[in-house]
Amino acid sequence: MGKEINFIACNDDLGSSFIAGMDKAMAEYAKKKGLIDHMYFYNLPQGLSAICADFPQVLEKLKALPAGLYFTVIHPSCETEERRKTGNAHYSGEEIAKSRAYETQIFSDITTMKKLKEFGYQGIRYDEAVPQTRKSLP
Repeated sequence: MGKEINFIACNDDLGSSFIAGMDKAMAEYAKKKGLIDHMYFYNLPQGLSAICADFPQVLEKLKALPAGLYFTVIHPSCETEERRKTGNAHYSGEEIAKSRAYETQIFSDITTMKKLKEFGYQGIRYDEAVPQTRKSLP
């Protein structure tokens, strides 16, 4: 496809924080392979779930966040039966399917994206960001 893989990430719904030793193994693998470890950029805005749970107010809540470098990864997805089968012990497939569809709604909305740009939000790639302190998972 012509895309270079330059980072490693494993989302919580896939088990990175629920499998003993997975976080350490991924950090070591990233270092060994010269990949960007996404855990150096894992600064979620405080209360992100609550912010994103209220679509009509999401723009105002994001606008009110203090200036800084925040991390969020969107997972565009449709709410489908297949997606509902991706649950685990901590998140039901229903929760995952709904949240992924909601992310798609928020971040594919042209008006929302224009407003975020007006507020100074800018999407960047991992290789454009300044690494922070690595967040370790249990």
